[in-house]
Amino acid sequence: MLLCIASISFAQTPCENASGTIVATGYSTTNDGYYQQCVGGDITFSCEGIVLPNGGTVSSIDWYINGDLQASQPSPSLTLSYDDALLVEISADVVSSEGCFLSLQLDMPVAFLSYPEPQLGDASTVCLDENGVLVNVGNISTSVDPITVYPTEGGFLPDGAGFSFEFEFYVSGISQEFITNCNDIESVMLNMEHSYAGDLNIALTCPDGTSVNLVQFGTGLFGTFLGEPVDDNGFDNLEPGIGYDYFWSTSGTATMGETVQSGLSPGNTFPSGYYLPDDSFCNLIGCPINGTWTVTITDNFGADNGYLFYGDISFNAGTSNLLPYDYTESAFNQYTWSSEEFIITDEEMLQANIQSNEGNVGTFSYSYTNPAGCTGTAVNELEFIELPFAVTLTDDFMFDSGDNNVVTAQIDTIGNPTFVMSYNWSPAEAVVNASALSTEVLPITEDTYFTFYANIPDYLGCSFMDSVLVSLPNNGVMLTVFHDANENGIYDEGENPIPYFPIDADILGTVYTSANGNILTTLDAATTFEINVDASNWELTTPSFIEVSEEDWEGYVINYYFGVKPTANINVDVEVALSGITPLCNSNSYAQASIFNNGNYYPGGQVVITLDPLYTFVSSNPAPTSMVGNVITYQVEPLTFNEQYAVTMQLQNPDETSFSEVTNHLIEGYYTISEGVMSEVQDADSLQTTIICSYDPNNKLTHTGTGEENFIDPNTDLEYTINFQNIGNAPAATVTLTDEISDLLDITSLQPIAWSHDFVLSVNGNIATFLFEDIQLLGVEQNEAESHGFVRFKIKQQPNLAPATVIENIAEIVFDNNDAIITNTAINTIITPIGIGELEQNKLNVFPNPTADVVSWNNTDYRLVKVVNALGMTIVNRSNSNQNTYNMQALPAGIYLLQFENSKGEMVRKQLVKR
Repeated sequence: MLLCIASISFAQTPCENASGTIVATGYSTTNDGYYQQCVGGDITFSCEGIVLPNGGTVSSIDWYINGDLQASQPSPSLTLSYDDALLVEISADVVSSEGCFLSLQLDMPVAFLSYPEPQLGDASTVCLDENGVLVNVGNISTSVDPITVYPTEGGFLPDGAGFSFEFEFYVSGISQEFITNCNDIESVMLNMEHSYAGDLNIALTCPDGTSVNLVQFGTGLFGTFLGEPVDDNGFDNLEPGIGYDYFWSTSGTATMGETVQSGLSPGNTFPSGYYLPDDSFCNLIGCPINGTWTVTITDNFGADNGYLFYGDISFNAGTSNLLPYDYTESAFNQYTWSSEEFIITDEEMLQANIQSNEGNVGTFSYSYTNPAGCTGTAVNELEFIELPFAVTLTDDFMFDSGDNNVVTAQIDTIGNPTFVMSYNWSPAEAVVNASALSTEVLPITEDTYFTFYANIPDYLGCSFMDSVLVSLPNNGVMLTVFHDANENGIYDEGENPIPYFPIDADILGTVYTSANGNILTTLDAATTFEINVDASNWELTTPSFIEVSEEDWEGYVINYYFGVKPTANINVDVEVALSGITPLCNSNSYAQASIFNNGNYYPGGQVVITLDPLYTFVSSNPAPTSMVGNVITYQVEPLTFNEQYAVTMQLQNPDETSFSEVTNHLIEGYYTISEGVMSEVQDADSLQTTIICSYDPNNKLTHTGTGEENFIDPNTDLEYTINFQNIGNAPAATVTLTDEISDLLDITSLQPIAWSHDFVLSVNGNIATFLFEDIQLLGVEQNEAESHGFVRFKIKQQPNLAPATVIENIAEIVFDNNDAIITNTAINTIITPIGIGELEQNKLNVFPNPTADVVSWNNTDYRLVKVVNALGMTIVNRSNSNQNTYNMQALPAGIYLLQFENSKGEMVRKQLVKR
């Protein structure tokens, strides 16, 4: 017999019109969307106010945690305690004696809180100075880091034009929602190495996409190094070098570009330390703090490699909320620091200032209290060591007859000789790597604090820092010439100093401002002098008379500011220059294309370069805006007075098969009329050379005139370039160019218009001296690209020189203390003017100018009789033609002189640019 037993169950149904609540007791009074309790503490949950239909009673209560059944009991309460931090949801089903149920939900989640384990690091070494003061804890953070950061891993940086490497930081748990202050970002740190830092752009992007440049491409880092790279130019087997820690912070003293300008030479490496970002962190105000921050490293040129090891980002913004929960209203965590061996003080407790008591062993501890009242204590054992070196500042300052101030520091190693130590001075203009004795020559300036740093990498980053106030007792006077834009006679913020601006300074004679717009002089006694400027173009907005007294000096430099404004109406006058393209076969040219604001206004525009087809474009800094065939275009931002915009280019020269070939290069400058609309050509310059296979790189060129004797008209401005190259195997610290200007030229009109490196220009009588101090020009065997330099200037003739007058010019070039190199003689010869043709200029217009093919002229009374190239060679003779057009398509690009004649024998000459 088969016995079948059936069991029948009835599913519970919700109790209609039932009500009740879950009440929590024992939780923290701090509440921001959660019931809070410290781990190990109790919270009790009770079902209260239960109303069931038909007079039913509670049969049992099923308690659920995060939806999982935890207990089924008749008791109306449940007590929970956890030893780990977690977030839970509490619910209960109240089962009626009638068989129905009532579902209840606690109105907020429950957070059991515990502060994360303190991050004290792995090391247990502290460094004490000779007075027993703790200067650093090796690899042990003396602060509770309030930031949770998950950085991506580093790796090789891509090598090439425009390739980028992204490094991300995920930030969470910061109570402050947005960046509200420029100093909210404490620092961005990258441990990296890279050869040729000049091709890098390093940008920081906040979670909403706003970016700032830590290092902006094109700011002049050139051939400097980051860290210690394996400088294999990107072609050999890649392997990482040695990374240095670089911090970008508002506490930095200078940007990396300013560090180069103040003396860091190509081939040298940036010291580890703090630098200002190229773009201010103020631009990130309004950015959300929590989220993904990205560092983007872009390589703009090929053939140089690098490696990013790791990075970090630190904030001074609020403190961390307790992970893993996102609290938005919690009070800051409160910390109490204590130690029997240390005295520890700091109001915000984000970073401790620690001094040691006696003894060489101790503990370092702190207690913390989170918003829920949870407390804990962290303890770390520390072992003291003495700093294994001592620094003696032998002189706070010295003054020598060369108008330089010398600061010295003696480093005495007193510990284990295996320690690896490095030292440097700060600020950046006084950076030096020291060995046993450091002697640094500093530029004259006002009172300045110089800080000496030393670190011992083998001892976990223990470091020493000292500073000295350098007061300069030289009774110096600094004259700064600035454009007084609002003409109020005051040097206001945003007004620009004017570089290479000539002034007549009375007892000083004609002097020029430096690249920074100032003139530094030393006066031995109280005196007065008067400043005058070229009244035809400028006038002073400040008093011209200066009275200097010894009481004003107070042992350092006095600054005087002279405001000037243009006297003429708006005048766009630019000088374009193409320099450094050599005719040497089987080599590279390291050229510079520049545009110089010679007028009183330049709103920005374009530089267009047309290279000869025999030359190959390799790279440039900055990168071109566009490149079509051999025509290369660069966008130029607005320029202030006497400001130069420069593009450096590397070109591949022709090989020996092009020997004796004539090459033509052209540069044209435009300004912006309106968006997308350029002016006619404002200025043009051309280079026409013959390819040779031997070449003297130290020479003097004249850019004015035609033919072998460079024929020019009277009263024509002349332009000269002095080229120089260090053909040795060691850097040249100083290069001096001396040019004895002919009496046939007006030396008071000399105006630099293009240069490769900043210099100081002085004029004594008819001798102009260009001093490239601390240029650190590399030798050709060290770096071909960085071994070249030049300066180009324009100058007026004396009025109305007679025909057949020959103007000669030579220059001397001195590298450091070596013998002078005498350049070739550049000549120009005055020719007889065409005559009344100058009066006829406005009767004849040539268009279009520039042209690629056909050129026309508007006056049929004139015929084209001659076309002359930049070398003075007659290309075309059309004396029998009556047409008023001419097709120049077959001629190479360059600048040409077109000569016209009418039936009366009157002649007109017009300059034309052929693209």
